[in-house]
Amino acid sequence: MKKSRTTTIIVSLLLVLALLAGLLVATYVLFTDEERVNNHLQAGNLDIELQIDSVKGNGYVDGVLEDDIDYTPANTNDKIFNSDNFFPAMYQEVTLTLLNNGSLPFDYTLEFEITKDSGLAKYIDVTVTDKDGKVLTADGATLESLTVPVKVGSMKGDEKQQQFKVRVEFDSSVTEVAAGASIDFDILVVATQAGANA
Repeated sequence: MKKSRTTTIIVSLLLVLALLAGLLVATYVLFTDEERVNNHLQAGNLDIELQIDSVKGNGYVDGVLEDDIDYTPANTNDKIFNSDNFFPAMYQEVTLTLLNNGSLPFDYTLEFEITKDSGLAKYIDVTVTDKDGKVLTADGATLESLTVPVKVGSMKGDEKQQQFKVRVEFDSSVTEVAAGASIDFDILVVATQAGANA
């Protein structure tokens, strides 16, 4: 009899504990609430494209020196500055548009990389102007002297395009350059993501 009485007490205690546990769970459920906020993060991107708007300059037409000649290449893969008859005082100026196909703000610079030079680099003056017409290169800057990038501008993430100009001009005071000298150079546009405050 003792066994059955002990078993009854143990079963009764277990039932009471189960009821208490049930009450605690029910009370917790009655006094809890939750809110869910869905989130989504996607990394932005930096994607630029360079568009040639126009290339203007001076040159000889039928033996007469004329200004405002259109040198814009028919194919955008052609060289921007291209002349087999570059002479002292001749210039060409390209208007370029930088397109922002991405979503991040960035700063951009121009780098001039000489790939081949037979003596003209120090005689080719370079002028870079920003979208507001402000000259960004030092007076007398040449292809040879432009060894550091030229900071041209900044674009906000939602800004889609910005224009700037690059002008190359054969120094008009040059007389000692050998006929037939040439130069090949690249213009590299480098975009770097702007800081958090941009």
